[in-house]
Amino acid sequence: DLLVIRSNGSRELVGKMARASAKFVGFCFAGYLIRLRLFTSKINPAFVNLVFESTMLRKQIEGPLRTTVGVNNINSTELSNLIIPLPAMSIQNLILKSVTQQFNQAQNLSAGLEKVDVRLSHLWQSEMQQIFKFESNGEAKN
Repeated sequence: DLLVIRSNGSRELVGKMARASAKFVGFCFAGYLIRLRLFTSKINPAFVNLVFESTMLRKQIEGPLRTTVGVNNINSTELSNLIIPLPAMSIQNLILKSVTQQFNQAQNLSAGLEKVDVRLSHLWQSEMQQIFKFESNGEAKN
């Protein structure tokens, strides 16, 4: 199952979804959520979750939003009218694999950049300590 936020004060959160695994069978969910149950033989829930993050679908979701007392709403009829591209299951899985690999590469690059940033910061601090140490010894003041 997929749980979709149907009501929220933030337009950006309406239509966001989360996957509910089998361990949540029998649980109740909040009234501001809509449960989607998919035919998993034809539709990969992770693919639908990915599509819901696309600009194309975000425009479809945010277009009909109604606001009441500062709360943005979309209903199940409007959700059922969304146009979702649905390739064959094998293509869905290939797209998911590719996106996952690219996301992992981006995370690795980001982690590498953080390490470089920490190293540069330490180098900067070390250089500044050396400069002030040199100046405090009275050896070369400007």
